[in-house]
Amino acid sequence: KVFNTETGLCAATMLSRRTPHPGYFSPDGSRMISCSPPSSEVVLRKVRGSEALLQIPGHIDVVRAAVFSREGFHFATASSDRTAMVWNARTGECLRTLAGHTGEVCSVVFSPDGSQIATASADCTARVWSVATGVSVACFGHRWGVTSANFSPDGCWVVTTAEDRTVLIWDVATGECTHVLEGHDSPVVEASFGGFWIPPTISHRNDLVQP
Repeated sequence: KVFNTETGLCAATMLSRRTPHPGYFSPDGSRMISCSPPSSEVVLRKVRGSEALLQIPGHIDVVRAAVFSREGFHFATASSDRTAMVWNARTGECLRTLAGHTGEVCSVVFSPDGSQIATASADCTARVWSVATGVSVACFGHRWGVTSANFSPDGCWVVTTAEDRTVLIWDVATGECTHVLEGHDSPVVEASFGGFWIPPTISHRNDLVQP
């Protein structure tokens, strides 16, 4: 369901034959992507009226996550088939298949300028990809499966979380781990940067990480 945040009233109901994952809004709030495991299909809908605009069966296994680019022209999906895909949000055409992970991909996100994508995988790595070429330009490692990867507001840094109970901060340009944040006693599901981020000037220990 979609709710009006001012009135608290239900604005739309999206029907699915399977238990849906959370929906992901377009930047202007007019459209929403949804996926319903164990389906490999992604549905793009209008929020007002819940009309299905596109039904996309591009992956060959369960879709785990989906996200729009900041300008709303593209969206990306992550799947248990070990790939992420980049799509034209108007036509549903697959523009890029990001292949390189050896485990399911559970998280996908665009960089703020839309030129890169970060993925997180059960293969104990996160990767940064060029949207233009589909090539992996950086690979970051944890001891156990990686649960999320998110860019800093300037796109120069990535924060990753993992089942190894750590949060790591990475320099995208160099691939260096600059911060290791420890203290959780169970797997960390997700982390993100605040709006104000000062890049580190001192590199902290990197011995936990072997990408």
